[in-house]
Amino acid sequence: MSRKTGRSHRLQLWDRGNVACPLCFTAFTREQAGAGRTVTLEHVPPKSLGGRARCLTCKQCNAASGGHIDRIVAMSTRTRFPVTIDIMGKKDTFILSPQGKPLTPPFRGFTARDIERLETSPAGEFTMQIPVADPNLVAASALKSAYLAIFSLFGRATGYDYIRGTALLPVRQLVRDPFRHASASVGSYVTAAPNDPVPLDAHIMLVADPHPCWIVRIRDHHVFLPLDWNGTEHAPLRDRYIGDYGGDEARLRIVAYWPFQTFATLTAVPVHLPGADRLQSLLGRTILGTLPSGAPLRGVCVRHNGESALLLCGEASSGRQ
Repeated sequence: MSRKTGRSHRLQLWDRGNVACPLCFTAFTREQAGAGRTVTLEHVPPKSLGGRARCLTCKQCNAASGGHIDRIVAMSTRTRFPVTIDIMGKKDTFILSPQGKPLTPPFRGFTARDIERLETSPAGEFTMQIPVADPNLVAASALKSAYLAIFSLFGRATGYDYIRGTALLPVRQLVRDPFRHASASVGSYVTAAPNDPVPLDAHIMLVADPHPCWIVRIRDHHVFLPLDWNGTEHAPLRDRYIGDYGGDEARLRIVAYWPFQTFATLTAVPVHLPGADRLQSLLGRTILGTLPSGAPLRGVCVRHNGESALLLCGEASSGRQ
């Protein structure tokens, strides 16, 4: 992305309502967004997974939770690995591309005498190092991408309402400091996705039953995030699905679906639904109505409480009746 294109994209996101960092809530002006010195484009998911610039974060948060963890995610996508062999203090490196084949190191940097010494040496004087991505940090990266994806999906004020909710506080702590918390808590939200073909772009699913929530697909992970952002039950969210989920989406009633590429076309609109039944869920239903200005309104219900509802409006939204 060129510097000029990056500036234009940052200004578009700021104009759409991304006026503060969604990780630390530090506000930035339009001038700061345009300059790009303290404001950065955040790729969701990371670039190495084919992600695109979806939102703005401050440079400090981007560096703290992004730089190193993004390199780990990139490592997790490799099909070729640098391997270091050490024979009694003498080292050599080669590139491994297993493809299901047995590992046979090419001892090109070693002489016949080196191999002979290895065969007669005590155990432990031959080492082989293969870099492996930390699965906890890869899962933490998926959690961060999912958090920013829901924020970007809503846009404007509603996105900030969601991420400021009490149920999202532990998620925000995890994505801001994944190195401190990832191994202990990230598993409360992230699980392996089913072994179906990975889509070209990540996507968001709205689940109505058995427990309403968001599920965000990030490559080979599914991230579970609360639907009621002011609720109190957040950490056990994923565990509540183990019996019903089991890696099988068919056991969940997924009522709406949004590919990431549709985000810029969507708008979250709070509406009043006179006479709506509090006990009858409208999640995922397509609602037709009229705005106060007289303009027609059509959107998918993503939050419902009595006569209050939140609709996600836009041609690309895919609500299911």
